Amino acid sequence: MPKKVTIYVTGYDTTGHLTLKDASDHSADPFAAYPGQKIRWKISGVRHFVIDNIVDKSAKAPAEEVFANGPKPVKFFSRSWRGTLKDSTGLQGIALSDSSGHFINYKYKIIWRKGGLHTFDPGIRIRLQ
Repeated sequence: MPKKVTIYVTGYDTTGHLTLKDASDHSADPFAAYPGQKIRWKISGVRHFVIDNIVDKSAKAPAEEVFANGPKPVKFFSRSWRGTLKDSTGLQGIALSDSSGHFINYKYKIIWRKGGLHTFDPGIRIRLQ
């Protein structure tokens, strides 16, 4: 399991949809992640585009949040955001949305600006075992 994963924001449309890709140029909605992994979102090839916030969408209480740290903007690199998933212990209180018991399918929200304010709700598939 890699310590870090980078998700590239490579495009958008007027409905608010974002194109998210991984390092192999495959779709990153959803993307696979592991407990404790660091995630970086990087704007790539899109001009005059700003991410205002990345937030836990599925969480209704702090115990249901999957991020231990962030997501927040990377200092001096306004085109990047970084967050760290909770470790396995921290994720135990989150309801599994996968019948096998091996994954948490989780929605998060990217709030972004390009000719107006938009939101997009991609997913993370967190592998527990």
